Amino acid sequence: MENQKRFLTPDIEPSAYILFAAAVLFVPLQWIVSWLVAAAVHELFHCCAVYLAGGSVQKISVGIRGAEIQADLRSDMGEGFCAIAGPIGGLALLLLARWAPRLALCALIQSAWNLIPIYPLDGGRALSAFLKCSVPKYADRLERVASVLVLFAFCAAGIYGLLFWKLGFLPIVLLFIILLRVAQIKIPCKRGRLRVQ
Repeated sequence: MENQKRFLTPDIEPSAYILFAAAVLFVPLQWIVSWLVAAAVHELFHCCAVYLAGGSVQKISVGIRGAEIQADLRSDMGEGFCAIAGPIGGLALLLLARWAPRLALCALIQSAWNLIPIYPLDGGRALSAFLKCSVPKYADRLERVASVLVLFAFCAAGIYGLLFWKLGFLPIVLLFIILLRVAQIKIPCKRGRLRVQ
């Protein structure tokens, strides 16, 4: 009995329930369902990629910052493949835009967000894996330079949008969210304990 595999169920943090309750109060239900389906497809593609890369999923957590998958992988190429699989799954939902436009829009937003090449996001993880495979000696330095350049570009775009496009403080709020996300970078896991979001 001990050797039987148990069905992996996600750990849902209390903050996720609070966020969901707040969303139900302020967001139409069709949008919430579309967002959740797009997120589920995103995470499903991550999980499938982990298994295709020869790894195994150890834990799935859902919290206020989204879902996080802890997986056991042994290579940087596998890590990059798994990181990019989620946004690819979301972009695949664009094929349903004619029949499910809300779902396609939610998937596009999630994929675009996750493809930003800043480390805790999938784009940053894929960039990190690519650099470790191609130029391992300079990978960490190039990754930091890429993150600074992306943040600088977002700052410039936010200021430009505020001053010239009259977008109000929306670009600044989005920039603040990105900076908070970067500030919450997880302590890198030991090899073989990949985390994707």
